[in-house]
Amino acid sequence: MNEVIKRPAIANVQAALKAYYSPDGYIGNQDIKDMFGVAEATAKKLRSKVEDAHIEQNKPRFVPHKVDAELAFKVWGIDIQKLERNWKKQQQLGILESEVR
Repeated sequence: MNEVIKRPAIANVQAALKAYYSPDGYIGNQDIKDMFGVAEATAKKLRSKVEDAHIEQNKPRFVPHKVDAELAFKVWGIDIQKLERNWKKQQQLGILESEVR
């Protein structure tokens, strides 16, 4: 799967970073809901696209109902380094997420 899917905007950068750097490297529906601020059904659809990529790449999943965080961000077209850099810059400037919207 080389194409990036359409997805909602990231609603909570801290939740996205927490999900990406999760201790086991996997994320589930709650992480997805927190990141994007979406309902359960949308979270399942987003997770499903990553599950498809797991199958296409013959990448095993070891945690039930969760997907590989690194693969998920790739499928969703999220550049983690850019996200971190921009978030840190906002912190330096004293701009809160709620002020950006």
